[in-house]
Amino acid sequence: PSNLIYEVGGDIGTIDNKGLFTAKQGTGTGTITVRSGNLSRTMQITVVDSVTNIICDRTYLSLSPGDRVEITLSAFKDGMPITASNSSFTWELSTPVLGKIENGVFTGTTGSAAGFIYISYKDFRLEIPVEVGKQPVMISTFEDAVMGSNWLQTIENPGNGGVGTVSVNTDERFVKFGEKSLRIDYDFSRAVGTTSVTAHFSSTYYTLEGYPSHIGMWVHGDGSGATVRIMVIDGSGTTQYISFMPDVVTWEGWKYIEAEIPAGLPTPLRIRYPIRVMSVSGTAKGSGTLYFDNIRAVYGFRNDDKLEPRVSELTPADGTVVESNQPTISARIWDEADEDGIITGIKKSAVKMWINEAPVSNLILTDNPDGTITANYTPSALNLLRPGPQVVKLRVEDNYGNITIKSWQFYVAGDYVGVGAILPQNPMIYAGDLFAYTITANTYQGFEKFEGTLFFNHKSLEIVSVAKGDSKITLGAINLANANSSGKLALTATGMDKLTQPEHKKLIVITFKTKDGFRGNSDTAIEFRNVRIKEAGYATPNVCLLPAYEAKINYRYILSYVTSTVGRPLTLKVTDQEMNPVKDASFVVEGVNITPTARTNADGIAVLSEFSSLSADTSFTVHALKGSYYSEKVSITMVKSLGDGNPFNIVLTAGADASRSVVISWQTSLDAIDSRVLYRRKGTSNWQTVTEGLTREVHVVSGSVMREYLAHKVTLTGLEPATEYEYWVAPVPTEAGAEPQAYLTFKTAPAGDISLLFLGDPQNSSVTGYEVTKKLIDAALFENPALSALLISGDIVDDANMYSQWQAFAQVLSPYVSSMITIAASGNHDVIRNYGDPFAWTFPGPGNAVDVLGTCYYVELGAAGIAVIDTETPSAYTAQAEWLQRVMAASTKKFKIVLMHRSPYAANYDEPHVRDFWPAIFDTAGVDLVLSGHDHVYNSTAMYDGERVNVPYGTVYVVGGSGGSKFYNANNLDRRPWIDFLYDEDNPVFTTIDIRGDVLTLNSYEYVSNTATQINRVVIDKGKNVAASIRIDNPITALAPGAEYAFTATLLDKAGAVFTGEVSCRLKNEVVGVSISEAGVLNIASGFSEVREIEIEFAFESVRATVKLTIYGCLSSPSETLAYLMNRHNGHIEEVYK
Repeated sequence: PSNLIYEVGGDIGTIDNKGLFTAKQGTGTGTITVRSGNLSRTMQITVVDSVTNIICDRTYLSLSPGDRVEITLSAFKDGMPITASNSSFTWELSTPVLGKIENGVFTGTTGSAAGFIYISYKDFRLEIPVEVGKQPVMISTFEDAVMGSNWLQTIENPGNGGVGTVSVNTDERFVKFGEKSLRIDYDFSRAVGTTSVTAHFSSTYYTLEGYPSHIGMWVHGDGSGATVRIMVIDGSGTTQYISFMPDVVTWEGWKYIEAEIPAGLPTPLRIRYPIRVMSVSGTAKGSGTLYFDNIRAVYGFRNDDKLEPRVSELTPADGTVVESNQPTISARIWDEADEDGIITGIKKSAVKMWINEAPVSNLILTDNPDGTITANYTPSALNLLRPGPQVVKLRVEDNYGNITIKSWQFYVAGDYVGVGAILPQNPMIYAGDLFAYTITANTYQGFEKFEGTLFFNHKSLEIVSVAKGDSKITLGAINLANANSSGKLALTATGMDKLTQPEHKKLIVITFKTKDGFRGNSDTAIEFRNVRIKEAGYATPNVCLLPAYEAKINYRYILSYVTSTVGRPLTLKVTDQEMNPVKDASFVVEGVNITPTARTNADGIAVLSEFSSLSADTSFTVHALKGSYYSEKVSITMVKSLGDGNPFNIVLTAGADASRSVVISWQTSLDAIDSRVLYRRKGTSNWQTVTEGLTREVHVVSGSVMREYLAHKVTLTGLEPATEYEYWVAPVPTEAGAEPQAYLTFKTAPAGDISLLFLGDPQNSSVTGYEVTKKLIDAALFENPALSALLISGDIVDDANMYSQWQAFAQVLSPYVSSMITIAASGNHDVIRNYGDPFAWTFPGPGNAVDVLGTCYYVELGAAGIAVIDTETPSAYTAQAEWLQRVMAASTKKFKIVLMHRSPYAANYDEPHVRDFWPAIFDTAGVDLVLSGHDHVYNSTAMYDGERVNVPYGTVYVVGGSGGSKFYNANNLDRRPWIDFLYDEDNPVFTTIDIRGDVLTLNSYEYVSNTATQINRVVIDKGKNVAASIRIDNPITALAPGAEYAFTATLLDKAGAVFTGEVSCRLKNEVVGVSISEAGVLNIASGFSEVREIEIEFAFESVRATVKLTIYGCLSSPSETLAYLMNRHNGHIEEVYK
């Protein structure tokens, strides 16, 4: 509004009539008051003249010549953000050659330069390295790659079922630049979790120059859906998992892809794994082959020609017959501009042609008016082409290095001897297949000798036989044993010219079968080289081209099992390559004297009871068989179940009302089926017994073998609030009246005021790692001994399927989680293979909500109603959201809290699928506080409708940082406008939450050198008088073009009294020709010609009101007016006619 009056109280600076405040030099405290009539609002202002930290959204700048970048700064005084413009800081360049900088806007030079930007405020100074116009730096062209020497391969998480190989490729069809590329064969058909086939340098790391903006490379795709990522280690030692974009290989052929390096990472940056071909969470079940070429670091500047040369108008055309033995052989070639309009032109010196494998020496290149080039070759009189097939190969290269190779074949008319091939029709070769490659001849007349060398994949195939098309043909010596061990067979055939050719025209038939124990998803790689035909009347043999046979070799069936526990039947599952169940498959066992009789059912499952009698450590192999096809052999060892009769990893979780109910979980061996708990109030003598427990057989990996244990859970009800209890978990003493020798204790939650402890992800795998979490809990209890419960944002372990990690967790943290009510959200590492039982049966809670991979439930802890949401099951988001809204609407608790893993408003990760879904649900459900993790960086904010607001308005979001020893770094802060408070140090953090009456106080602490220091404090005061609604003082329903209208609005508190605050206005949807100022002045263009309903939103913090009105624009003709009226009143007209 134009009638606002601004007043400054105290010696802090000046403010103009538009509300622009300029702080004074030095320090001071005071107020700013804004008045409008009888309304006023006062803000407390502190002016500082020093900062303790400046965080820049960039730690390194790399940009193209002439590019312009605006740098965003966040200044802090003792951890609290300071409102400051870029003009508050001093900006300098280390050299003017870099370009220019003004108030944080840097414009690079038009050439190339390197140096620093210096940012300072008094004694605090920050410097940012800058590179302008730096050319991409090649990381590897693979021209000197040698596997096992300077390049190595790794299977990440091999226990998750991924297999594959990395090799150097020299097949020019799959080379983008030079003569070599990197080849990765992968098979994820058995993947049950995240796994990858990874290529990396033999040295541990590759250190990148400076700070690249991207890592780019060329990928020859197979369209099979594998994911391609890179692993980078930043200067703090933190691992950055970065996806190439696009990251899922849905394309075929060559494509250039890049991975963006997050801005603001500590340097130096080092590549750990440059190429990771992955099945993420086991979702990609395919197999295939990818090729990679020219991986490089990009520094914001590219001048690449991404498109290879084009070749067309082949003469003579492929497959045609020409009469002349001196034909002109030609092709039109050109370099086409790529998607960025870049073209480098044909490199004429690199254009080469071969005829029948002989290089052409007098190739003529002619420039055409349209910019193309014609490559011509005409055989001389001394090099006349003989009748028969003529194989042409043309190699074209542009000045960037892109290569195109084009091969075709035509025929010179006349009598000639030629050979061809009948290829197998199998698109895929399966284990059990027999198939033949047949060489044919067009005639036997004058056919004196055939010779050629056969190459094939001898690791997956073996030759069964080599047969003659006619028994009288003489074949050269054939040693199949040598051929099958080397993958190479020299073939000669003579005597055809003395025979009458049979009608089938077959010359040689080579029959193959799959090799026993071959690796799935390999290639046939069948090809002939150096094929020569000796023909009567010619002194030199003719060159001939036989087609290659490229097909994948795999097992038709996939055999899998989960566990092989002593005393239990063995359950096997058989599927096809599309993961469809296979019915009626039988099994062949080697290594033990067992012949299974059971066959798979319609679900592909067979339960083999014969194996239950085998003792521990008995090993054998099994493969599935149906018809002539079979699966790969699977090695199995019988193992005992984990644990024994004694309870292990006892955990106390909340019941539906944690003041009156708790859930106790533990583990035993499979045989210890007693699920009993004895408990009593502390100070009493009589034990009460609960025997109605639930159990589940849970499988985990122990020592690289899948093993089982029995998970138990028992719910205790009818407890008293804030009361100490003693309890004992089965096995129970058998003697009458015997007392347990040792028992555990816990205290129920109070019914009202309560104190809670919140931790971010512990995510560890060792005793040493969990000692960090233990110290955090001890420090929190020292700060607040009255803590009633522990809340954890998930990722309890690094891999929830690894038993050793649960052992480490229990060894260190059992004394805490068995005596303090513990509530944990399920994280991605808790359901890492789409299997959540190890986590869900350790932290079960009341289980009163939606069925998910991890956990989802609602509990009441004192004055808090807490909903635990599973962010790892996106398919259940809608069901969880509907449940959350119902349960929060029904809750009578003072504070409504959500505990979840992934963070809508993170500082490291950026996950739109979480941010675009959950905050709107929290807004409508009235959630006060959201606690999350996953990010390993602490931050807090208050949000409503996607915008920052001030507490106590909106929902407070706290990302808990690290509850262990794993840390990430904040990045791309310029793209994260939601962050209010950020703690980006590599130190663990704990947070206490105290609810006292109407006030929730959240205190967060860093833990450094055995000392806890407070870093953040958030207070939600529900007793505070706040704005509750907005009254529109002068609403209207219609306006005309050219109108200007000033709305006025009044804030009201819960009691309906006037509340001081400034209401802002905006259009809910942008309309051309309509505008409204924040002060509420609506303007409609005079030429507005529509009849349009608009909606205006009035906002103060999280309080909203709307006004709908219609603009009656000028209709340009009677027909438009009539059409509008008919449309507007169509319903009424229909009623009249009726």
